[in-house]
Amino acid sequence: MSAVGETPPPAPSSLAGQDAAQQPPSAADEFVVHANVVGAALRCVVDPKGRCEALLGAAAEAYRASFPHSEVPECNVIFHRKKQEFLVAGVAIGECCANGDELELGVTLPASTDAHSEPTPSIAPSSVSGRDSDGETSEFSVLFHKLPLGFTMKRGHGSSTEVGAIYPRSAATHFPRLAPGVAIVSIAGSSLKDLGLRQLSKEIKCRLHTYQEA
Repeated sequence: MSAVGETPPPAPSSLAGQDAAQQPPSAADEFVVHANVVGAALRCVVDPKGRCEALLGAAAEAYRASFPHSEVPECNVIFHRKKQEFLVAGVAIGECCANGDELELGVTLPASTDAHSEPTPSIAPSSVSGRDSDGETSEFSVLFHKLPLGFTMKRGHGSSTEVGAIYPRSAATHFPRLAPGVAIVSIAGSSLKDLGLRQLSKEIKCRLHTYQEA
């Protein structure tokens, strides 16, 4: 996020949990904002009379449409790049944004927390094995569109590779299921077998740069 050290206003609800229920306007009347979510540039058509928190739902739908097999990143704050300020929940979009404005969506951790053509992903997904709220183990995919990833890796039981620490204010904080101890199964479909942690880190960076240059 921009504006280091600035305290954002009360955050609207989560990006992933919002529903973009608004009816899309006609092409001639489209009000478009460009949202950056964890490095992914999204074109969002919104109602300027709607409240700012509706931008979270619009961005969630745009991300889901662009990357249907990936986790939708959680976001709860909206930063206006030109004005260099956070948008406030409850304010009409048209009062703080103009057609074509660029926004950056981020996440603020709770105080109690420690520490078109077919869209092409910026990097192939990483397959991760985690636990759902009911305790069942399942796999999910996370896309990282830029470096740094925001988490460390460690060796788990046997030869498994697990998520280590999650860095605050990083891309990794946008994915609640990407938690310490979660097993990393594959990177871009490639098995992690026989790869050391240093080799694994190089593999991730190599693939990311390859996709960015493509």
